[in-house]
Amino acid sequence: QARHTAAQVVAKVAAIELPLNEWADLIDSLTANVTTGGTDHIKQSSLEALGYICEEIEPSVIQMKSNQVLTAVVQGMRKEEVNSEIRYAATTALNNALEF
Repeated sequence: QARHTAAQVVAKVAAIELPLNEWADLIDSLTANVTTGGTDHIKQSSLEALGYICEEIEPSVIQMKSNQVLTAVVQGMRKEEVNSEIRYAATTALNNALEF
């Protein structure tokens, strides 16, 4: 599906841009997509992208945003989240974020 590929592409570009202090608002945008009530597809894609970013990038690069990332991931994992695909994406993102 296109949204899964898009999440991977975002993470690959982020792995290049974030260490250079570029695309500074990316993490803010992705976490906002999850925490401020985007559509289910946007939440899922954003969580997938966050997970891929955490997996790809050196933890020190996004350490300042770790609480923000983890807050979004936990929100996606809540039992109140009725969409199991969102919960799965959040759980996978948490697994990828364990390094920081």
